[in-house]
Amino acid sequence: MDCYEDWQDTRKRASGDNPWLNTKVEASRKKSKSEHYRNFTDDELTEILAKTEYDKLNSKTWAYPYALYALPRLLPFLGTRLSELALAKTEQFVDVEGRLFFEVREGKTVNAQRIVPECPAIKPLLQQVIERAGDSP
Repeated sequence: MDCYEDWQDTRKRASGDNPWLNTKVEASRKKSKSEHYRNFTDDELTEILAKTEYDKLNSKTWAYPYALYALPRLLPFLGTRLSELALAKTEQFVDVEGRLFFEVREGKTVNAQRIVPECPAIKPLLQQVIERAGDSP
């Protein structure tokens, strides 16, 4: 508002002292805190992994059983958003001297573009997912 008052003053649209001069507005403490989501408990993780075993999902009622199997196992180790990994194309996985990297090319924010190295613990599953995708995007 201080800038607005200065703008009016330079154009002779306001008279008198600037009421906004030296006024400070502090950000709400409630909004400045980032939201924190709690971690899953061991029991919750065990249940998630048990319910997403491939043989339990491989039926006519599940449209994409392999994706439902792979996503919960890859996400904690890649550090990507669910949508970034679920919509990934095979060309986004790049092999550099035997190490896989995942290129996030677009996302929810401007800073979403990044290159994520794969965790060695999930390399076999990641390679299996890429091979299984074959020529599909």
